[in-house]
Amino acid sequence: FELRPVLPPFSDKFPVFAVPSVDSASLSDLIAKLAHIRKNCIALQKGSYRLLFVTNQTLVFLRKHESEEVVIAVNCDDVPQKIQLNCYEGSCGSFFDVLNERFYQNICQIEVPANWLLILKKN
Repeated sequence: FELRPVLPPFSDKFPVFAVPSVDSASLSDLIAKLAHIRKNCIALQKGSYRLLFVTNQTLVFLRKHESEEVVIAVNCDDVPQKIQLNCYEGSCGSFFDVLNERFYQNICQIEVPANWLLILKKN
């Protein structure tokens, strides 16, 4: 008496949904970069948390510790998203995206690439 049917041998071909879309080396590099950013940013470690914007596909929040301020914007959608932050009280001034190495001036409206994030540290 068998408890379950015998499964056929696995094929070398995987369904499209089972094939990884990111190679492990680039994923490892991204994790290392994110860890380095967090290690060198006290606001990400100990800062207060304030939600600035949220939808079912996007999230923007502020981490602030003493004089250090960081805005994190995450886009889980397959298309870039323009996010209106309604000029929260700290949005004026210059910000540097420490992940993507790009400067921003006044972040009342930001565009976050598809399936990506921005880590904006206020200068």
